[in-house]
Amino acid sequence: MRKTYQLPGIVLSLVVFSVSASAEDTVLFNGKDLDGWSYHRQGDKPAVELSDAWVVQNGLLVCTGASKSFLMHKGQFEDYVLTLEWRAKRVKNGVTVGAASSVYIHTIDEPGAFSAPKSVEVSINNDIGAVYFRDVKPSTDPKKWAFRAPKLPKKVEKDLGEWNRLKLISRGKRLTVIINDVVVNQIDGLNRTKGAFAIKSVPGFFKAPTYYRNIRVQPVSDAHLNDEKKATQQLAQFKAEIAKKEAAERAMRSEAERKKRMKQKALAKGWVDVDIAQEIDFKADAFRLPFPADAQKLEFDAKFKDISFTSPSTLAKLTRFYQIEMAKRGWKVAEKEIEEDSIDVTFKNGKAEVELSLNERSKGIKVDMDCKGLSFEGSNDPAALAALGIAQPKGHLFLQKEIQLPENIQSLKYDGDDRCTFKSSFELQKAFDYFSQQLRDKGYRETRRPIVSSKRLYTEFAKDGIEISVNVFTDVVGSRIILEYDE
Repeated sequence: MRKTYQLPGIVLSLVVFSVSASAEDTVLFNGKDLDGWSYHRQGDKPAVELSDAWVVQNGLLVCTGASKSFLMHKGQFEDYVLTLEWRAKRVKNGVTVGAASSVYIHTIDEPGAFSAPKSVEVSINNDIGAVYFRDVKPSTDPKKWAFRAPKLPKKVEKDLGEWNRLKLISRGKRLTVIINDVVVNQIDGLNRTKGAFAIKSVPGFFKAPTYYRNIRVQPVSDAHLNDEKKATQQLAQFKAEIAKKEAAERAMRSEAERKKRMKQKALAKGWVDVDIAQEIDFKADAFRLPFPADAQKLEFDAKFKDISFTSPSTLAKLTRFYQIEMAKRGWKVAEKEIEEDSIDVTFKNGKAEVELSLNERSKGIKVDMDCKGLSFEGSNDPAALAALGIAQPKGHLFLQKEIQLPENIQSLKYDGDDRCTFKSSFELQKAFDYFSQQLRDKGYRETRRPIVSSKRLYTEFAKDGIEISVNVFTDVVGSRIILEYDE
């Protein structure tokens, strides 16, 4: 019988293995007591007794999750097929961490790697299907002591509370791992080929029990050899598919790197000088940074120490411009990252730092400068920026010229193309009356019924095709005002 499982980009045919009990089965757990088993603690403090850690209940072997320990069967096995069933109990909200996480085969009661007994460990929990050599000294290279399953279907374990079936075919130095009729691993070159069987217990965050039943061993039959052969073929096919997929991914990464290098070469060839806006003597450090003459929609955010603008230039030109002009001002490049459509450069000058980000857009370059250790005093001054030769939105210049701001303002910012925002110590009504009366005195006519509430006052004025809205909100300092221009 065959089943087909769909993986991302891969169709994998998985063989379903049939298991039938035979007269030659060796039953390891009799469903009545722990006859034939020995209890081994692994550093529990205080010590947990066997009766508290492992119990037999309703024909099931129950690991309570109260102890870090393992149960080891007295039998010694070589060239065999081991089968068992396990399930983890649900706890509150469907969360569970069943106590047991692995089984040990070819075990002896001597310390091995990571506090485990010397053994071959097969995980049946988190890294399901992984095989670990616990008699090998742990290395920084996990390939020397751990064999994780290839990228097989992750959903081999059944839903919580349902029974899962583990089947191990151990023959010579080869181990085949089958979980719920799905081949998940096959290892050639086992360090240990015979020994006892054991079950591991690790306490979880919730001490949820894990249940076991039908633990038995039988000799390797012709049917099992056929299962092993099919597993070998299946895993070889699957690993080939994985290798093909990984090769395609490597090729994609290589192509991306190639494009990146080409972009860097193109930038190097395309670097040319960009005209710089004339400098003007400002107190604010932020104004001493260089700005290209074609900068548009330049905004200074004094609160967050950010500067942004757009430019119709190119990545190559602006990169060259900032390399030259920042160097003239004593700035040094600390970090640089070049992508296909963006460049990020960090400049440092003493304790000051500017993170420059250039991003390609459909109509030019978006420039962002994140500044640290710089003064932004007086940086929200559209008229001064216009004097630098930097184009300013008409709305900013109009609002700055037309409306007299009170002296007690904070957080002044001109943003977008048409807004001026700031805070004032004036209370809500006083601020609203201040700007409304100023506009009336200049001949503006109120064009709508005001919006009035305990936290907001809003109205609109118009004159000669120009519209100005006054929007005032309550604020901890008094009020927050938004003046907006439209025509």
